[in-house]
Amino acid sequence: MARDRTSSTRTAAVVGGGALLAWILLRGARGAGGATSAATAAAPPAPCQVRIRARSIELDGAPADLPTTVAACRAAGAASVSATGDAIVGVIAETTRALRAAGVRVDAAPEIRPYVDAAILANP
Repeated sequence: MARDRTSSTRTAAVVGGGALLAWILLRGARGAGGATSAATAAAPPAPCQVRIRARSIELDGAPADLPTTVAACRAAGAASVSATGDAIVGVIAETTRALRAAGVRVDAAPEIRPYVDAAILANP
């Protein structure tokens, strides 16, 4: 009988240890895969920095035309738009409408927000 009890205890320990090991490995594998995909998903591209000057556009500090700006910001998914004091309201409106039409989320500086909102509402 003592031998049966020892054998049963050993079997229970092996099965329990195996189950614990499997649980730890599965949880670790799921966590590692989740961490990798979460890190990838948590690191979206930075928003484009669009600055409107008079009648021109700067994209991330360099001169750019509207199609280039829209394509780069579409890839990023978002644009942070600001303007200088000499920016023409029509250029602000045209740029923000084009970005919105391309599915880009537009965050505007407070001083130009009314023009951006009006351009989006007008949507010619």
